[in-house]
Amino acid sequence: MSVLIVDDNLEIRQLLSLLSKKQGYTPISYANTAEVLKDNSILNSDIKLAILDITMPGESGVSLAWTLQEKIPDTPIMVFSGNLSNWEISDIKDCGVDCIVEKPCKVEIMQQLINYLITTGKGSDCKKCLYYGNTCRKDLGYLRC
Repeated sequence: MSVLIVDDNLEIRQLLSLLSKKQGYTPISYANTAEVLKDNSILNSDIKLAILDITMPGESGVSLAWTLQEKIPDTPIMVFSGNLSNWEISDIKDCGVDCIVEKPCKVEIMQQLINYLITTGKGSDCKKCLYYGNTCRKDLGYLRC
């Protein structure tokens, strides 16, 4: 069982890979959308969760989310980005993303979100799994932790 991680920041990919491994999943990481799309085998893998950055060189994470939604529709998708804006939020929600989290995010919350989304599957509401009170701005349409 794998977690797909796509982020142009190497440190973020390494952190998310470590969190995935700690929970017993095999991380598959790429620096951008083009790398994912070049690897035809990735869409046939046993991916339990996709974690995508939005702003990357080349095609955006939104574009990749649309592709993943079409090719592996039962896989939950989390957007984890530091560059969220109002127009992107509506675009992101339209492409089948289950959870939108703004960087930075506490490691404990990210671990909880990874586990929750994999356990509950596609269509999960990631805001329901958080018990941290006012540390998350749920009213914005995404999680600011």
